[in-house]
Parts: sequence; C-alpha cells; structure tokens
Amino acid sequence: MTGARLSSFQRCPRIPLLADLNTQRRWRPRELAEIHFRKAVLALAQGAPISKVTGDVQASFLECCANPGLETEAKPYTLAKDWCAILGNVLEAVSRGTLPKLKPGPSIILSTSLTWECKSFQDEQGLLHRYVMVDKHDSDSLTRLLHSWETDGDRCATQVPMMLHIVETGRLSGNHQSSPWCRIYKHPHVINRFAFQQQDGTPLEGGWKPAWFQDGDKNNPKTWVDLMERDRVKLIHHISVKQPTTEQCAEFSRQIHLEAERMKSAEATSWRDLPMFRPACDIPACCYRSRCFV
Repeated sequence: MTGARLSSFQRCPRIPLLADLNTQRRWRPRELAEIHFRKAVLALAQGAPISKVTGDVQASFLECCANPGLETEAKPYTLAKDWCAILGNVLEAVSRGTLPKLKPGPSIILSTSLTWECKSFQDEQGLLHRYVMVDKHDSDSLTRLLHSWETDGDRCATQVPMMLHIVETGRLSGNHQSSPWCRIYKHPHVINRFAFQQQDGTPLEGGWKPAWFQDGDKNNPKTWVDLMERDRVKLIHHISVKQPTTEQCAEFSRQIHLEAERMKSAEATSWRDLPMFRPACDIPACCYRSRCFV
C-alpha cells in the first residue's frame, strides 16, 4: 500500500486497476515533473554532481514528454521545454541550500497482510522529507498536502515527524507555464536589463515584456537563480509537520485496513465491471477517460 495508490483508489477504483495493466496514458506535466524532481533530489542528497543529475533528469523528462506524451491542450513541445527549465532551475536552487543526506523511506509492516510503503525520504536522524510541487503555496494547497495520504499516511505509518519541501511552479497560461522558474521580464528600453519583480515583491511597472528561459541559448540555471535571489523571489517553502499522536496512528491503521479490504475486493474484479465514478472523470481530467468513454 502507498499513499498514491490509495488516493487513486479513493478517487476511482478503476484507476489502480488500469495502472496495473500498464495501460498507455499521457502524463500530466506537473505530475511528471514532480516524479523526476524527487529522483533528482535523492541523487543530489546522496552526493551526485548537479550537472549530471540535471542533465539526466531533463533528458528522461523530455523522453516521457515525447512518448507517451503530455495530457495538455497547450503546445506540448513549448510546455515541455518550460518544465525542463523549471526542473533545472529548481535543482540549482535546491543545491544551494542545506540538503540533508537522504535515503528512500522504509516499508512498514502494519499487519501480517498489509505493508505500507513510505514514499517520502528519510534523513540520518529519522525525519521524513517529502518534496512536492504545487501551483501556488497558500493555505488551501497546504491543507490539501497535510490531509493527503501521501503526507499523513507516511507520517502515521512511521510515527515520526516530517518536513514538507514545497516548490511553487505557477499555472498554465496559454502555451507556457507562468512561473519565474522559466519566465523573466525584459526592460522595454534598456538592453540586457532583466527582472522578475521589484525587490519589495511588487510587480514591475512600465511595460516590461516577458521572456522565456527556453528562448535564450545562453540562459543557464546559475545565472537565472542568481537573478531570482537578487529580486527576492522565494518559491521554495519548508514546512515542519509534527509527530502524530498515538490516537492518530491507531485511527490511520484502522482506516487503512478497511480500505485494503475494499481494494482487495476490487482487484478481484475486472475494471470494466466496476461502475464509473463520474465525479472523478473531468476535474481534473482523468488520464484514463479514453478507456472508459468508448
């Protein structure tokens, strides 16, 4: 059992069954980027050089964008290049901070029939670390993260505190990802004068025009993140989540065992024999809609 699998099942029991069939599906851009981001962070935390990590993760990301592709109405190539820039610049920013030595999270035996696979990382002191990407860091997105099985499940299964590392990546606007990680503004009159915002955090004034990381051959993550730091653009947040109580852990275990039985029953059934969970089909769009709506 994992937090992601349980979340998929509770959204629609058809989803994990279709995933087990290795059904071809396109990736949601942020989902794909987050998977690669986590792999890269673990590699960096274990001592791999950032140049190699960044190159490997960007190449793998673009391969997945090409096949099976992205689930988007925007121009896939343009959007993929934005996310590629985001990955490179985020990893540069992360590498400048204090990165603990991390290892994959443990598998926790909850009973003779059920094991929880912790997908968060764990440092040498036992603290969990979960790295996530969100459109915008606010009270609503933080609440969703704290309530998620991926966060609370890992925390209650291991019975230890967690540090959430949250990266804001902005929203899709047209064919571009609207984020300082991949977009800057150029001065309308002064050549080679670029900025993200005024240093007090307010928007630029006077007709500054957007410019994109992917459009400049000389753009590189070190210079880009230097400019972000100069303009005090802070898009990475670290949230401490305390250790769960004994009562919370017991309730988690009770609920997980109940859901495990439901999942076991569903797994014994063909996905076509399960009813469609139509509220989960469209917002956000399910990646398996083309299989269910025939």
